[in-house]
Amino acid sequence: MKNKLKRILCIIIIISFSGSFGGVGTAHAASAAIVLSCKGSTIQKGTSLTVTVTVRSTETIGQVQLYLSYDESVFTYKKGSNFVSGGNGFVEISDTSVKNTSARKYTVTFETVGTGTAKTAVCENPTVTDANGNAMSVSSNFISITAKDGPDKETDCALKDLSCQEGELAPAFSPECYAYEIGVSHEVEKLHFNAQVRSKKATAVLSGDELLHDGENIIRITVTAEAGNSQDYLIRVNRSTKEEDMEKSAKQSGFSVISEENQVRMVSYHTYNLKELSKETEIPKGYVETEKMIKGESVTAFVPEEKPDSCFYLVYASCEGKTASFYQVDEEEGTLQRYQTQNEVSASDREGQSGEEKGGLLLIGGIFLILIVVSGMYFLVRKRNKD
Repeated sequence: MKNKLKRILCIIIIISFSGSFGGVGTAHAASAAIVLSCKGSTIQKGTSLTVTVTVRSTETIGQVQLYLSYDESVFTYKKGSNFVSGGNGFVEISDTSVKNTSARKYTVTFETVGTGTAKTAVCENPTVTDANGNAMSVSSNFISITAKDGPDKETDCALKDLSCQEGELAPAFSPECYAYEIGVSHEVEKLHFNAQVRSKKATAVLSGDELLHDGENIIRITVTAEAGNSQDYLIRVNRSTKEEDMEKSAKQSGFSVISEENQVRMVSYHTYNLKELSKETEIPKGYVETEKMIKGESVTAFVPEEKPDSCFYLVYASCEGKTASFYQVDEEEGTLQRYQTQNEVSASDREGQSGEEKGGLLLIGGIFLILIVVSGMYFLVRKRNKD
């Protein structure tokens, strides 16, 4: 009986111990995985590559400290997201922020500078801790990217067409001609060019087209091809002065009228400064004083009393510093000439007539003198013959 009781007691004790330790299992350390990824496995030289670095764990991640290696002959570090820095073949990710998450993501951007197959991997001994600062066991992968040469870039750096709104180019435009000239008047302050590149992948940049100054201006159009080579087109712009414009206008239209600083001038082959009549100066007979619009300016003029709309009228002016007098304007011919009054014409006629009379007397006297000389020689010859 006692033995039976002992067996039962032993069974109870074993069951009790089994119940006490049944909830204890094997302890395992937390782990994390570092995963590198990118779009595709090939890339063209000259383009950018973005690598995504993802850190995952079954626990809340505390800190991340790791390094990536890359092939400098194929890639150069360009930029990274927060906590990322790089250069000289290595990228560092140092993240001590508190985010209470079980995953962290970072991006690294490289510029493809060479060709070939390059490996990007996590360096040895990366550190990933849990929220309590305990290090986790870490696993990682690597990626291989093949960089290839892209298609040849275009080298065409020529213009297809070039024109200017304010004037004509000389010589006429040709893509292989790189120097031109253009003349503009003084009133033109800025030029507007239409430059069309021959290649859609080329660009054209205009410089020197700021406010023009009188005389020679140099404008440059630089065309840059996709491949980086460039060609300049030079345009020499000759902007005339205000005086040159006035002289040209006078030659084309006969004369021009300019109003500056309370002084009105009429410019033809000479410059005439219009003056007010003095008290002693009389208006020529048959003319009346009036205000007349000449070339867009209001001018004091003297028009025929019987025909005020005549294209012939007078102005009172001094020509290049000389004494002021009346000048007759012919609007149709665009000319100015000094006006002579009737008295001046009569005096001139009388002077002409007097001159003609003197000339006639001199001619008669000369003829008479010649006759005397000839007669004397004739008598001398006859006398000698008789002797």
